[in-house]
Amino acid sequence: MSKKLFAVALILGFATLVFAANADQYVDGGGMALPTSDVETAPVDGGGVSWFSAPKAEPNGWYWMYDNDESGPPFDQPTVAGLPSFYDITGSGSKLAPYNDDAFAYQLPDSFWYYGYWYDMEDYLYISPDGWVSLDPNALPGKATAPTESPPFPVPDVPNAVMAALWQDMNPTQTPDPTDDNRVYYWYDGLQERLIIQWYNTEGHANTNTYNFEVSLILGGQSKLMTMGACGVVFSYHFIHFLYQSSSDGWDADNGKTGIESETGQHGIYYDGLINNGRRIRSGYKRIFKHDVQAYVYLSPGETVLRWTEIEPQVVVRNIGEEVEHFAVTVDIYDENNDDELVYHQIVSGFDLMPGAMDTLVLPCWVPGELFPVDTHRYRKVAFTYLDRDECFHNDTLVVNSIVGCDGALSYHWNFADGYGYIGAYSWRLSTTYAMEGGALVTGGRIWLYECPEANYTYSRLELWEANLGCGAVANGSYHTAWKNCDTRVAQAWNEVIFDQPAWVTTGTPGNIWASHTSANYGTWAGRLQDIGLDPWPDPMTCYLGPGPGRSGKWRAPDHGASFQFSWGGWYYPTGYWSWPIELYTHLAFSPLPAPPCYYDDPHDLKCYEMKQPVEDYVEAGILITPELAIANIGRQAEPDADFYSIEFIVVEKETSDTIFHESSLMSDIGWPGDPTDDPDTTYGTTAPWTPEGLCDAISPFVDYELIGLVLLGEVGPDDSDHCPYNDTIRRDVTCLLSHDVGVTDIVLDPEPDIPPDFYYEFSVITITATVENFGYHMEHDIPVRCEITDKGPGADTLVYNNIQLVSSLDWRGNPLDNPYTTEVEFPPWTTPSENRFDIECRTEMVNDDCPDDDFEVKPINTGIEEIAAGLPFALEAITPNPFVNSTTVSFALPYTTNVSLKVYDITGKLVTTLVSGNQTPGRHSVVWNGTDDAGRSVAQGIYLVRMDAKDFSATKKVVLY
Repeated sequence: MSKKLFAVALILGFATLVFAANADQYVDGGGMALPTSDVETAPVDGGGVSWFSAPKAEPNGWYWMYDNDESGPPFDQPTVAGLPSFYDITGSGSKLAPYNDDAFAYQLPDSFWYYGYWYDMEDYLYISPDGWVSLDPNALPGKATAPTESPPFPVPDVPNAVMAALWQDMNPTQTPDPTDDNRVYYWYDGLQERLIIQWYNTEGHANTNTYNFEVSLILGGQSKLMTMGACGVVFSYHFIHFLYQSSSDGWDADNGKTGIESETGQHGIYYDGLINNGRRIRSGYKRIFKHDVQAYVYLSPGETVLRWTEIEPQVVVRNIGEEVEHFAVTVDIYDENNDDELVYHQIVSGFDLMPGAMDTLVLPCWVPGELFPVDTHRYRKVAFTYLDRDECFHNDTLVVNSIVGCDGALSYHWNFADGYGYIGAYSWRLSTTYAMEGGALVTGGRIWLYECPEANYTYSRLELWEANLGCGAVANGSYHTAWKNCDTRVAQAWNEVIFDQPAWVTTGTPGNIWASHTSANYGTWAGRLQDIGLDPWPDPMTCYLGPGPGRSGKWRAPDHGASFQFSWGGWYYPTGYWSWPIELYTHLAFSPLPAPPCYYDDPHDLKCYEMKQPVEDYVEAGILITPELAIANIGRQAEPDADFYSIEFIVVEKETSDTIFHESSLMSDIGWPGDPTDDPDTTYGTTAPWTPEGLCDAISPFVDYELIGLVLLGEVGPDDSDHCPYNDTIRRDVTCLLSHDVGVTDIVLDPEPDIPPDFYYEFSVITITATVENFGYHMEHDIPVRCEITDKGPGADTLVYNNIQLVSSLDWRGNPLDNPYTTEVEFPPWTTPSENRFDIECRTEMVNDDCPDDDFEVKPINTGIEEIAAGLPFALEAITPNPFVNSTTVSFALPYTTNVSLKVYDITGKLVTTLVSGNQTPGRHSVVWNGTDDAGRSVAQGIYLVRMDAKDFSATKKVVLY
């Protein structure tokens, strides 16, 4: 189905273009909009038709009129909403004061398009007590007597531009008392853009009959016009309604006249039927062309197509002219991801189409291509009608896009309609039904909400319902299949709902499913909602038994002891056929299902939806793990068709991007959600075990892995393969920890140095606090933490302080209770015996520690005088010889004692060996590398990188091994 656009935005955009491009024909503010010629009025039983030009000449438009006893307007397209009912405004409207037969000048609150003229907010509507309104300033003095000509409309005498519900000489009031309620009332409903004028209990002048009736005009400017480019205005929603409530002695007792006429009085139609209590009459405009065919709608392919799935393109064309037409149609499909390559081309010709008729063209099969891994694969479908004598070329071409994907939306072309309704608080369901064959997996949906000034509910609620026996209404006494509240309640916008888990809804073939909208809390009425019509209307549907072409129903579900009451059609009018603005999100849904000769096997889709093992964020080094993946079948048939499908488990080390583990297993026998009698639609699969490897490193004793689980169904290709690959893979990052590993990460001295950065005077009292961190996988107990202070003055290397504190318990970082995995250890105060340099070293002494390299930290004090005088900066000084054969010496310098890392990497960045790791004293140092890795194995000839890291210093030099 083609992309949905709200008609307000669509029509407004087209109308703006039309009026700009055809300024000579369309003049805003009252200029002539359509050419005219000879007038013809043709009253019919119950209604009338008037042409702008003679029907046998070149018709360019017509006004029509019909009442509620007729089947509808005298045309098929567009389908319009049902007739409104009489709406009493005596409580909410404004009451005109007593007056004579003069008309009341009411300034228009919005624009109105009538007989080719624009009337805007600078114009007036003249309201006569004598049962008519007019847009002609000459109507201000009024006119009590209706035209005596036959037919009474049109007549050139003023006033013109008349809309008469019951034109006769009436007395608006019998007394001058302003409290009398037998007056003329007016009221503008801005929400629905309708103006209502009501004659309430007005009395005929020549008799004592009293009448209660009204005129209802739909305003709204260009947003109420349907246009077709250079073809101009083709339809107007500026409807005129005459609505009749009651009469004391019959409606024709005073020989009233009913009808409409143009601004010049040259065109018009009159009502020749019978007025009675409850009569409703509508007038409106539609432009027609003698020769006009249209590419109307794509039935197939829809918005979403599956990769490799053959489907028959189906296009509806229609003859909206007045002659039998013989024409050709082309259907082309372009691949937008491949430079607009033409991938499908068909021509259908040689058929005749009667006026007003439609035909569905079924074309040879087309196969969509692969789903792009990043961008969406997009196709553009173009249908074009060829008719040499076509008088409106603008509607000949239909362009709709399709994407290759797995998920789509069950939706229609929403358009505004004239009516309103109320949504019940948590009981009444206002619903839309959608055609579906066999069933659908629904993931959620969205609801369009309008301005609801009276609303007192918190959220709207989306519900999913099955039809009775899979086709038709909701079953009596049933309950919804799934439901969830909207995340928001935003007016004039879509409000989305995603179910906690997808819900399978079984249908017949053919069949239907229902989506309902209700209030999400208890209370009284939840507020008024504007009704929605459809344009274009969906095709006839076998499972919909409502009164009109919509797709709606309402019911009161058996919640809270309420009885079940299902009704076809709209909320407000018993015979209405509104469809509510609800769209469902579906997975792998086809309707209709592709039929032979195209591909018609049900689509396949297996999903890897969860990694059961490992499930935590941390794994333990050296401990065997058996990977376990959860697989779901969210396709439309049991799997596999033949043989097996496979699952795979892959481990990638994130620092090096190396795949260090890759195993697979074969699986079989998994059912699908639509068949509860077969195997379950979820299963679990395992592969060979994996053993994570830890890392002992003074800077970061962790290894980060990316774990990848996936399911593979068949070979790459269209046959037994997965039609939806984007959900095949699940990923998780985990960190591998050594089993037991604690260390000191920081030393804090209190008070701070007497002279920054680290000088303390003699006899300073210092409290030393060490931060201890558990790097390992397990909680640890009774951890000894030692603090030693060594005098490093000239000619001295003497231990002057030694203390051990015990950490009773230290949790690990993966504890779900979020207990701390670091602690502060405070040692007894120490008094500096001199102003010599001292090294303060704190270290853990756990017996089973897997990584001694990260156990300690060293903090020197009183280093400034010696080391500043030495003048040595951080430096990776030299590598000699370079190139080398057997061994080479790496020299580096330090200005003070600090933790140093000196490592060798190959040209790809992979670690080869660690030369230095730990605290080093100030001065120059050297270390020999003999061309081996950490395991003592000789490495290959080539280029290597030596990297030094110390505090904020980092440097790298290249070395060549021959």
